[in-house]
Amino acid sequence: MLRIDGKGNTHLVSERLDFIINTSVVASSKGQGGKGIDDIADLTVPVNVKGDWAKPTFALDLKELFKQNNELEEKAKKEIDRGLEKLLGDNAKDDNIKKAADKFLKGLFN
Repeated sequence: MLRIDGKGNTHLVSERLDFIINTSVVASSKGQGGKGIDDIADLTVPVNVKGDWAKPTFALDLKELFKQNNELEEKAKKEIDRGLEKLLGDNAKDDNIKKAADKFLKGLFN
């Protein structure tokens, strides 16, 4: 089940639109999430809808996704650390490499 919320504008004369649609996966019709799908329950996915009425474009808003869902940042940091250790071994603990990884993450999430 999905919970959908959104906001935006449409222009009647030029037939253009500019919306952001926030979609959340939920486990019940009450929209409260649930234990059956813990990994994605209450994960809100923002999608930008823009363009002409006849041919709108859709784009996932990654920056807003990460801003709304702080858990993703923590999971991404753990996975990057794990990946660096696999690739670089003991060198992954080097301060310069850690700083570069943190800078990369801050660029994604901020």
